[in-house]
Amino acid sequence: MKPIAATRIFDELPPMDEVLARAVTVLGSTGSIGVNTLDVIAHVRKVHGQGAMPITALTAGDNVKVLIDQALAMKPKLAVIGNEELFGELKAGLEGSGIAVAAGRLTTAEADALKARIEASPTALPFVGFGRRHRLGERRGLVSAAVQYLGLSEATLRSDLQSGKSLDAIANAIPGKSAAGLKAAIIAAATSRLDTAVSNGVITSQQEQQRLSQLSSRLDALLARTWTGAGPWLGRDHAGGRGIFEPAGPTA
Repeated sequence: MKPIAATRIFDELPPMDEVLARAVTVLGSTGSIGVNTLDVIAHVRKVHGQGAMPITALTAGDNVKVLIDQALAMKPKLAVIGNEELFGELKAGLEGSGIAVAAGRLTTAEADALKARIEASPTALPFVGFGRRHRLGERRGLVSAAVQYLGLSEATLRSDLQSGKSLDAIANAIPGKSAAGLKAAIIAAATSRLDTAVSNGVITSQQEQQRLSQLSSRLDALLARTWTGAGPWLGRDHAGGRGIFEPAGPTA
């Protein structure tokens, strides 16, 4: 079999101007693949000018300092940090640069949608809340509030859930605790976290109220549910992501 490169007809390749004009989004830009990708783009720009291969967005999980340096050097339209707690540092680091900032996990499909949104309205800032990992973070926040209110370790709570108990039942079985108290504690913790996000400019007050309303409307069913099999509480969720009791892997 002949190598593909040897049989490629050069007349079929797109004009170089078209290639250089294509916008790029780099997911996980602080990881090894992302760094190598940006090195290639930097080399292309040295040869063809700083306008070559414009970058729509750079995203990273927790490495905010490297993301800031990359954004200042490569001038993307948007920089996204996956860890919402680092949004303030990202915002401060890119202040005055003209680069839009956001927080949350960004999938390829969401990056494409974001690219269209930025091109349609370059001054519109994206908002937090990208993808399944963000929802997973919300569920982990729920567990943190639950163990704090109940006075249990995560291991004990996991064991109780695996035995077929619901959170309501677990709360009602502990002296001085109740299902109603657990619900109030979870909502209070969510409100505190979202208040911080509003203060940092990550989300708007309207978005905060929408999320609190959604949480309140589904919380009763969530607390009453049992989790005897694999699911978002104990194992893998339906999309193949980690359960909230699984340790998160390293992020770029």
